[in-house]
Amino acid sequence: MGTGSSYHGSHVSGTIAASTNDGVGVAGVSWGAKILPVRALGAGGGSLADIYEGLLWAVGLDVAGVPRNPNPAQVVNMSLGGPVPCPDFVQEVIDRANQQPQKPIIVVAAGNSQDDARNYTPASCAGVITVGATEYRGYRAYYSNYGPRIDVMAPGGDTTVDQNGDQLPDGVLSTVWDDYANQPSVDFMQGTSMASPHVAGLVALMKARNPNLGLAEVLSILKQTARPLNDQACTGLPHDRVEVYLSGSDCGAGLVDAYRALQMVAGGGGGPGPGPDFQIQLSPASLTLGPGQSGQVTVSILGSGGFNGLVNLSLEGNPPGVSGAFVPNPTSSSSTLTLTVAGTVSPGTYSLRVRGVSGSLVKEATLGLTVSTAPPPSRPTVRGTYVFALYLTPDEEDIDPDRSKYVRIDRDGNSAPYSIPNLEGGKYVVVGWKDANGNQDVDEGDYLGVYMDNRGDYRVIPPKGGVDFTLELMVSSFGTSSDRARVRDWVQKVWRRP
Repeated sequence: MGTGSSYHGSHVSGTIAASTNDGVGVAGVSWGAKILPVRALGAGGGSLADIYEGLLWAVGLDVAGVPRNPNPAQVVNMSLGGPVPCPDFVQEVIDRANQQPQKPIIVVAAGNSQDDARNYTPASCAGVITVGATEYRGYRAYYSNYGPRIDVMAPGGDTTVDQNGDQLPDGVLSTVWDDYANQPSVDFMQGTSMASPHVAGLVALMKARNPNLGLAEVLSILKQTARPLNDQACTGLPHDRVEVYLSGSDCGAGLVDAYRALQMVAGGGGGPGPGPDFQIQLSPASLTLGPGQSGQVTVSILGSGGFNGLVNLSLEGNPPGVSGAFVPNPTSSSSTLTLTVAGTVSPGTYSLRVRGVSGSLVKEATLGLTVSTAPPPSRPTVRGTYVFALYLTPDEEDIDPDRSKYVRIDRDGNSAPYSIPNLEGGKYVVVGWKDANGNQDVDEGDYLGVYMDNRGDYRVIPPKGGVDFTLELMVSSFGTSSDRARVRDWVQKVWRRP
């Protein structure tokens, strides 16, 4: 019975060791590594015995019925798993593999269930490097498992979004076979299956530099040189598929840094660690603004190696008429960038850069800006704005219109206080809406604003003060993200309630 292949193994192998600098396809992390393919699972499936006998054979141990492997693996990647804590027999196999004389390093995927990795095998086993997945922003990918069993994070992609505005899904691009053209090809995939081979390829580079490195040394170097994720980045917000609230420690030591890890190997299995360093993280990583509008981006400074310096921030690559102001600046932790688009800026997509300088260290992060075609009307007074407290259903997938309330602001100015009395106990989404075009619909030309705290959480539990938000013009692209479209529909539902 014929069953098509996803070419999952081909994709993983390409990430590790695709041919490089040949102008074809993609580049592998460890381009000089040799792949030892062990097919334990295929289109027809496979058993646990297949998987773990495959591991034993890969590292050079005897498996009944097949010749011994003459080229025992230095590094084993396992982009697979299941929803069960590590069984004793699996742990025994891993322990046997780790005792081989070449000191093999086993790298495994954390799992794609947005769950605690301690509930999955082989992610929860001892003696392996467990890898979670990040997406374009360097945040935890929404699907990635998390928790204290995560060692490090690596790029796993997110094919549901296009955060860099290149009109392509933000997945990991690697090698597959094109069944229709009957030839090699490349394609985007997402998953901790894609993150794990990034680390396996890096470990192969480390072992190439010092073959005597064992699991303890490799893991120590990876963790010491990784770039930590803060609470927001590990949670993965804002993203409409994130369903958990995490701390930075739930993403292990953070995002691996190949250059720093190889520096630390230093040819002799150790040496002094890299000095203080930092990276810049943006949330959101892209904005859509109309001429005459402003928007805000949180700029986070993620230090490593004991970094505690001040970072001077600047905006680079901005076209005439687009300006940015950072408050505070300089900063050692975070700053708010207010991006302003003049009315003279032509519609289009622009690639800007946020640059940070601290002494001799210079870092940049890319910020996408789309300038929409419709210029907004002059900024209206807040008079006539309705502020909604939308009552969330227990599953938080919808709102209850009968338990939701709203008030009208009847004063002029750019801002105004408000209070919504007599709210029931529960969780709410707080939204402001001004029907600027007067058609009684929540649509293009109106202003809409949603409260969200500094962790990206939109849920409000009364009584709570300081629930502030900014009204944003609804242009043609406003409702293209599912979260914005959902809020718009919720407001409309309450507004039209009998």
